[in-house]
Amino acid sequence: MKHHDLKLHTSCFQDVVDCVKRAETRYNDRDYAVGDTLTFKEGVSEDGDFIYTGRSVSAKINHINTLGMQEGWMCLSLAKVGILIIKDGEDDA
Repeated sequence: MKHHDLKLHTSCFQDVVDCVKRAETRYNDRDYAVGDTLTFKEGVSEDGDFIYTGRSVSAKINHINTLGMQEGWMCLSLAKVGILIIKDGEDDA
């Protein structure tokens, strides 16, 4: 199992936090798998840059669907939204 840090636009972020949005469509450039954890870092696009707000939320992938998707794309079903992710070997400093 892996952990993935992902950008998520402010327009979608609160819906993930509130468990209204329970799926995320992503290009599979990270070899996502069921059981992987995700941390969505909220931000907005501004002048070609992604500006982070400082808020983040984590979730676990509990299902992956590729049926009807263009090649390379997948729909990740989210579970346990709000879980705490602790990464080994990282300093808080």
